[in-house]
Amino acid sequence: MKHINLEMKIQDHLVSKKWFHLESHPEHEYLMTTPKPTKGEIPSYYPYDDYLSHQTAPRNFLEHVYSFLRSFSVFHKSNIVKRLKMNGKRLLDVGCGPGFFLKSMQKSGWLVLGVEPNEHARLSANHLTENAVFDNEQLQVWENSSFDAITLWHVLEHLPDLDQSLTNFNRLLDNQGKLIVALPNHLSHDARYYGQYWAAYDVPRHLWHFSKDSLTKLMKSHGFHLSCSKPLLLDAYYISLLSETYRHSKYRWLKALWQGTLSNINGLITGEFSSRIYIFEKATA
Repeated sequence: MKHINLEMKIQDHLVSKKWFHLESHPEHEYLMTTPKPTKGEIPSYYPYDDYLSHQTAPRNFLEHVYSFLRSFSVFHKSNIVKRLKMNGKRLLDVGCGPGFFLKSMQKSGWLVLGVEPNEHARLSANHLTENAVFDNEQLQVWENSSFDAITLWHVLEHLPDLDQSLTNFNRLLDNQGKLIVALPNHLSHDARYYGQYWAAYDVPRHLWHFSKDSLTKLMKSHGFHLSCSKPLLLDAYYISLLSETYRHSKYRWLKALWQGTLSNINGLITGEFSSRIYIFEKATA
């Protein structure tokens, strides 16, 4: 893949309405949101009442759609993890939100733990999981090889200390364990079509923006190799719907259905789906 030299201006459509730039990482070629918010600024970009992934009770039609898709997604993700061959059933979910995925895995007999920086979402998750969820600082406390699976469902792109986090995940993961990451893909058809309105840029909450190649390069530098990946076909429709909403489009549902379908067809041809699940293993010497 050729080096990406992409300079785009993207607006924060959800909260601040501020504009940010995307710049290419010189070595691994993923895109970086600049200026990057400071640690103190980051919480202000996550308003609890309006941030969909932290909500437990939908209030309008769009949120009901999201809630339905989330239920389906939890079932799908749980099945993916349960089918993987690992030594045990110790699961860490990073950025677990209100804890629906953790609860599903707990019901299936897994020992589950989670981390969630948002206090409101963490309280909801602890109510569901009997206090299995902690603040991010707990990641430094757990011992080496504590987990057989570590999951980040659309979370890696939010982590302020990307390299430090990946180094820590390698430490926490059992040698036969799996690191499972779900991410949007900025080289997909819907990303190219919507441009600055593409909802999965979601600046500045999304600090990093990956393609399959750039993610694989980054993970290799932290001792992981890609075992397999699977497309998340429904994501193309939901991302397209949010993107049409940001554009204030008429007939946004029909347009989103059309663009989501085109994106998935394009993904079958090029491999550049709107979102993917990636399953990584620790590289052996």
